Amino acid sequence: MSILERDKAAAYFAQEEAGAQVLICSEIGSEGRNFQFANQLVMFDLPMNPDLLEQRIGRLDRIGQKRDIEIHVPYMEGTSQALLARWYNEGLNAFEETCPTGRAVFEHVQEDLLQLLASGTIDASLETLIETSAEMHHRLKAALEKGRDRLLEMHSNGGEKAKALAETISSLDGDTNLVTFALGLFDTVGLNQDDRGENAIVVTPSEHMLVSSYPGLPSEGCTITFDRDTALSREDMRFISWEHPMIQGGIDLLLSEDVGTTAVSLLKNKALPVGTLFLELLYVADAQAPKSSGIHQFLPATPIRVLLDAKGNDLAAQVEFEGFHRQLSPVNRHLASKLVSSVQTQIHGLIEMGDPLAEKQLAVVREAAEAEMTAKLRSELDRLQALKAVNPNIRDDELEAMETQMGELRGYINKLRCAWMRCV
Repeated sequence: MSILERDKAAAYFAQEEAGAQVLICSEIGSEGRNFQFANQLVMFDLPMNPDLLEQRIGRLDRIGQKRDIEIHVPYMEGTSQALLARWYNEGLNAFEETCPTGRAVFEHVQEDLLQLLASGTIDASLETLIETSAEMHHRLKAALEKGRDRLLEMHSNGGEKAKALAETISSLDGDTNLVTFALGLFDTVGLNQDDRGENAIVVTPSEHMLVSSYPGLPSEGCTITFDRDTALSREDMRFISWEHPMIQGGIDLLLSEDVGTTAVSLLKNKALPVGTLFLELLYVADAQAPKSSGIHQFLPATPIRVLLDAKGNDLAAQVEFEGFHRQLSPVNRHLASKLVSSVQTQIHGLIEMGDPLAEKQLAVVREAAEAEMTAKLRSELDRLQALKAVNPNIRDDELEAMETQMGELRGYINKLRCAWMRCV
């Protein structure tokens, strides 16, 4: 099969409804496919390489697997497959748990094992081989356990912080705002959307797109889902979140293109006199720095909002964004053109007044980001310097690298600029 045909076969096997109940494959099925929705594995042969055996089991033993994996190894009594099954099971315990020592043990007993397999003889020499393999397996495994980085484990166990983070991520799953935004974004750009059921949507390019290509979308399209459980059980689906390239790329596309950067709306509020004009300017404070610099943990893309009345007063702090926008009604293109033409001179003047106000907010964002970066990295640098006094493993170049990183980040933050997003 071609790669595309294999993808389709794997997707057919993954379907809960009307999908294949059994997947029969060659060794290629152990390479890179995720079948965590299945828990029955039948191996009609056993590989000679212990790592390959673990790789086969690893197709099912993955994140998203909710059941015990049952492994079936049929063999004929008195054959080399029967001997190999016993060696894997009793010598390495490779069917019950992961076996990081498998390759080392195999290389140590390889010659004796191959001779037994060639002869097909099951006698005392097999028992000796199994005992030797088991003893070496337990010894190497114990050595690996002692070699664990205890300090790393202390900082990697997650604890309450990890639990809180997981709960926060879980609370964001099923966000209807994301679904509404994504579908509206795809519709605005001109992508085709076909509902395939099972929480899945097929998104494909169309002939009427605003741009020649959409970020993160292959030319042949892809299947997406907003449901995490569905994505975990289906290798062929993309899980869409606010951080997904198709969402982030779509937002960047709208912000960088001329289409969609300006809107005209009517504000229905009886408390305001007819003809009242408001100009809302949205900016984004974004540092132009490589992702490898780590700038976004201190300075993510930050929106800056300026809401001006006809006299140039900034009302953004007094008028909440969501409440303001709920009062707005869309205006057709022809009426919008007439409205803008009648107040064009006034709007240009207000835009010039808005830029300095945005710069003031930008300065606050810049100072906060630099303070956070300095506090966090300085604390880490002080910790490493204190640790270096008692631990020779802390190298001078590590300290120098952190000081260099602080200098580079400070430079990126100081070059922070305000990009105009949209005018309403």
